[in-house]
Amino acid sequence: MRQKGSVGTTDESASITFLIPEPLDKALRLVRRGFGQAQLSVWAEMDISGKLRQELGVGLMPCRILCVVCPVLLLEAAVLHPSVGVFLPVHVVASERRGQTQLYVLSPAFAQNPSLPLGLQLSVAKLLDRVTRALETIATRRSPAAATA
Repeated sequence: MRQKGSVGTTDESASITFLIPEPLDKALRLVRRGFGQAQLSVWAEMDISGKLRQELGVGLMPCRILCVVCPVLLLEAAVLHPSVGVFLPVHVVASERRGQTQLYVLSPAFAQNPSLPLGLQLSVAKLLDRVTRALETIATRRSPAAATA
């Protein structure tokens, strides 16, 4: 039986969706600025649609994954548990559809997942909360039903 708040429960979605009514490139500039103001860093960016086009010849709408960290929280987590790299950095998925950008990030409730080592739960929760709060300053939070429409 799953615990309340763990990933996979029906009472809360495992991810949160945000909307920026701008094309992907402009939205990503806003996101990076918002993350900088929240003392967050994008340490890596993966162009998913570009790689699939290059390797498989498949054309998709623009989609990128941002690897987001707070260096202080990452250090804290690394000291607490050597498996930190499995959980951090946080991945923020950005995809463009009809000239707008949707952003997806794990819900802070993920950190309450009982499979997460105890020492990491607080660090992961802090980072997910900081990422979510930064996105709320630049994007509109969408309900799970609206995000799939």
